[in-house]
Amino acid sequence: GRWGEGLIMSLLLNESDLIESVVENVPVDMIELVLRGVGREHFERLLFFIAEKIKASPHLEFYMEWFLTFSKVHGAELEKNKDVYMRPMRAVGKVIGIRAKDLKESTGSNGFGVDFLLVSLEALNKQQVL
Repeated sequence: GRWGEGLIMSLLLNESDLIESVVENVPVDMIELVLRGVGREHFERLLFFIAEKIKASPHLEFYMEWFLTFSKVHGAELEKNKDVYMRPMRAVGKVIGIRAKDLKESTGSNGFGVDFLLVSLEALNKQQVL
């Protein structure tokens, strides 16, 4: 598929519904390949979009996968330009923390989903400190 081109075009149009449609049609095993084609001029918009979806989407694990893969693929650029990407990275970190707290409260003793979020949040915090 041409998911990479679709993602870039949707980001350029800045249409959240269109970005969502493209992102949700990318197979999980293709996320990394698609993200490798995203230039840094689109990082901020994509990160804010991911934050929005982590906050409200029922597809939490899917969007966490997008964020973790994004961090893996573009971590060096994020690290090099911390000041530029601080706002969107904080937005993602904030919503991960909120979702983790909500999940912990609603799941009670079942902490597997919460553990995933907390490990992700810890990785994000370590990246911001570096």
